Amino acid sequence: MTDSTLLNRSFDEMLLTLDESALEALADYHARVAASARQQLVKLKLRREMKARVNERCKETTTQRAAIPRILTQHIVAGQNIEAAIKTAASTSGLHINLVKDEWRKWTRTKEALARNERHTLIMTLAASCRNAEIATRTGFHPNSVSRIIQKHLKPPSQSVE
Repeated sequence: MTDSTLLNRSFDEMLLTLDESALEALADYHARVAASARQQLVKLKLRREMKARVNERCKETTTQRAAIPRILTQHIVAGQNIEAAIKTAASTSGLHINLVKDEWRKWTRTKEALARNERHTLIMTLAASCRNAEIATRTGFHPNSVSRIIQKHLKPPSQSVE
């Protein structure tokens, strides 16, 4: 048979031309391929389910992480020190204690950076009309600190180092 003759025939017509041993071998091959495909399908479904569970857990963790500063602040206001508040928050939320510590550290650093930026803005505003000694008296900073902050903000951004 030529290739063009094979291409023009249907699969069923080709099966009619095969002998019994060839048909049996073909059936065995397709049974093995079908079994392998079913196994792959099961693995794929399990992988999707696990991925969905992980994604759900990540969403829960993200929600819990966002609440950590509020929860810790409540414990601190209630009279606990920060270490006890972190342990309590970790045990009640189910999050690892290091994760709670990291979230608290990030939150406090953000708050400190905001406060520092507000102070620096105030100093720069006062620098337009006051001497460094006056600014230091008004803000409670040392005059050298005032000078350093002003110089830092007057430099171009590429030369500024924090």
